[in-house]
Amino acid sequence: IYEEQDHLKAASEQCLNIWDGIKSELNAWDDVTQTATKHYIGFKKNNTLIAAVRFFKNHLSLDISRGNISTEGKKSQNFFTADDPKNMLKEQNWTYKNGVVGNAYILKITSLDQLEYAKFLIKQKYDSL
Repeated sequence: IYEEQDHLKAASEQCLNIWDGIKSELNAWDDVTQTATKHYIGFKKNNTLIAAVRFFKNHLSLDISRGNISTEGKKSQNFFTADDPKNMLKEQNWTYKNGVVGNAYILKITSLDQLEYAKFLIKQKYDSL
């Protein structure tokens, strides 16, 4: 069993301030639950992962799940595409053993200045569900 505190140990004060902002915002949204796992703290809306926050010494990595693409090239229901006018999201994908391709966006947050934009991006995923 993992807890929020397990992730906060290595984070800088600046990262903790960013985390406080993300956490208080997302926990105020309807139907959102927060869960700690071994590798991240996740936020779910009705059991669907909205975002996962990974902690590093000098930044937070925000993973926003997009969905899967089948071996036939068909996108999963509610496959997510973000409006990212500042072009700050990096796309990441991986292939499962069955050939399905998983997709996510990654946002590296290094300062409080990025907090509002991060909330803007997460809200898009939240609203898509």
